[in-house]
Amino acid sequence: MRYRVKNWETYQHYKDRAPPWIKLHFALLSSQDWVTFDDASRVLAVACMLVASRNEGEIDCSQSGLAYLKRVAYLNKTPNIKPLIESGFLIPASAMLADASEVHRNATIETEKRREREEKETTSAVSDKSLPAAETKKTSISFDFKLGQWNGIEVEDAVAWESAYPAIHVETELFRAAEWVKANPANRKSNWRRFLTNWFSRAQERAPRRAA
Repeated sequence: MRYRVKNWETYQHYKDRAPPWIKLHFALLSSQDWVTFDDASRVLAVACMLVASRNEGEIDCSQSGLAYLKRVAYLNKTPNIKPLIESGFLIPASAMLADASEVHRNATIETEKRREREEKETTSAVSDKSLPAAETKKTSISFDFKLGQWNGIEVEDAVAWESAYPAIHVETELFRAAEWVKANPANRKSNWRRFLTNWFSRAQERAPRRAA
């Protein structure tokens, strides 16, 4: 059976190069997977990511696939991937395809809804010349202190932030910002979008500069 590394897009980097690259974020050291794994599972997790870089994020977990993993990673014995599967670090590739299909379907529906809203706004602006030109309205971002998570962040927001702050990993910074907010509940903000923009700007300044 084939398995896929969870959140593979976080690790894949320069996949079209030979050899392909992966990137390991410092946040991995404090992740639940890393903290709960024993040393053997940690080494195996990194080995799986390296092998997955040549297979679109997937690992062959058949007997022959594990034998290959043992050989290519210079392991002393056949790897035990059970802890990686039980923790959710490795997920069935078939489930990943189903999730991807659902994400694509939802994205398509959201795109159609947005197009309909834009068409209505355009029609309204044309029919009433006295009204000012329609302006793009951004969804209000809020923080749910009970659940400890962000609300109102759309796909367009993530894409825009990734483009504006190329030296950082936006998903990781959103997690860090959420942890800071939970630890400082008294510092509630009236404009969470501005708070996140300032957070990303500071993270961008601290990030190592990439070679040109």
